[in-house]
Formats: sequence, structure tokens, C-alpha cells
Amino acid sequence: MKSKNYKLICILCSYVIGNTLIAKPLLGEVNFLDTGTFDENNHQVTTASRNIDFSDTGTFDENNQQTDTGSRGGVCSAQNDEQNNSNEVNNTIDKQEKEDLIALVPERGGFTVSEDPSFWVYIPDSSDVIRKAEFVLQVETTSGEYDIKEIARIDYNLKEIPGLIRITLPEEDKYKIKIGDFLYRWYFRIVCNNNNSKTVGGLLKRKDNNDFSQNNYDSYIENKIWYDALTDLAIRYGSNPEDEFLKNEWRLLLEGKSVNLKQLTEESRFGEVEIKEIE
Repeated sequence: MKSKNYKLICILCSYVIGNTLIAKPLLGEVNFLDTGTFDENNHQVTTASRNIDFSDTGTFDENNQQTDTGSRGGVCSAQNDEQNNSNEVNNTIDKQEKEDLIALVPERGGFTVSEDPSFWVYIPDSSDVIRKAEFVLQVETTSGEYDIKEIARIDYNLKEIPGLIRITLPEEDKYKIKIGDFLYRWYFRIVCNNNNSKTVGGLLKRKDNNDFSQNNYDSYIENKIWYDALTDLAIRYGSNPEDEFLKNEWRLLLEGKSVNLKQLTEESRFGEVEIKEIE
């Protein structure tokens, strides 16, 4: 009996004097479920706006071609006089803009640190009305004697559309994006069953990533590395479109200064394409 009392006294003394030798479960169960600040995927949700600015890229002398300058409306939708003269209330500017073929590029140029970046396009139509989807990549030498040549012309099969599609190139060395005095131009063209067509595209230069962390979204944003920032976020958001944190990050990116893609902030359909033919 004395031995049991002695043990009890020692335990109480240890708790009172040290207050570190006995774990908190003596006071009740510890519960971290209702913290109220974190979403289910363990990243902190904040209402603070990230400062996203792609206006001062400095090395591009011309703008990207986010949309075709042709008439509005779905790329392959039948346009007749009655439709063109319609004054329906729901035919807002934002709705019309989203019915365009859209290249996901900022207004002026764009950088990558990858030798094989991804290219993203929004397609408003379904694959059954599209006859051809073609990607073209050209490269200019920007120092010494001017030279431009085509390094890729590829037809793709479209599956998961309408929505945002990710375009990647084959792994051969001739398709790799190089560091140096090279300016890359890319174009994506849709040809419809009704022979309508539209083309969008953008400019691309590759930077050396020695001065910042690769595969880090915050670093991409800070250093204005558009193509890698977009792909990083699009992959994560496309895999979890209900995630409120990623929804907010997606909105902030597309509404960033000189990005001008706010019409796609609510788009959460993501897909890829497969190579059909290489010319």
C-alpha cells in the first residue's frame, strides 16, 4: 500500500514541479480537427491577394496572339444572320470571349526554364466538329544574322474538350527549347468540319534557372516564368478542381497584371492531346 501511495505522490510532484514530464492527454484528448484555418489538403487558405505581374518582361517587342482577330463565337459553331443579329440578354462580352479559341499566354511574351515546356489552349467546341488541330513551333535567332526556321508541325487528336488542353512535344532533341539568343514562336490552329479556322499562339524564351528554385510555383511567379507557373498550377488544380485554395490561386494567376485571361477563371475542365501526325 505504501508503495502505491509513493508512486502516486511522485507522479503528482513531477507534474507540478516540472510540468513537462507528463503529457497533456492527462488533461483530456488533444483535437486538431476543428482548427478553422486550414482546408482539407493542408494548405492555409488566405484571402490575401498574391501580387502577380507579368507586365515588365523586358525582352519581347511584340504581343502574343491570345485570340484570333476574326469574328467571335465558337470556333466551329454555325454562324448565321439570325444568330449574329440576336440580342439575347445572356450574350455578354465575357461569354463571347470564352467562346473564342484562347491561348493561355500573357499579353506580351513569356519565359520558361524548361527545355520541354507545355503549351495551354482553351477550346470552346467539342471534338466531333473539329477536323484538324495543328501545332507549329518556330525559332528565331535574335543575334547576328537574322534567321527563322520551323522546328515542329504536328497534328493532334483532341479528346477531352471543350475545355483547357495541354500540348507537349515529342522528346527528340530537335524539339528542345534552348537557352541563349533564341526567340520561339508557337501557333495552334483549329480547322472545323465547316472549314472555319482560327489560330492563336505566343512567344517564348528560355531562361537559365541558376538564380532561383526550379519546380517552385512561388519562385516562378516572382521571376515571371509564365509557362512553368501555369503548368505547375494547372496540373494541381486540374487534379483537384474543388480545392478552394487552388481555385483562388488559379483566379489570381489569370487576373494578374498584363495576363488578361479573366474569362477563364471559372474554367476547371482540363485535358491533354495525343499526337496524330508529325510533318
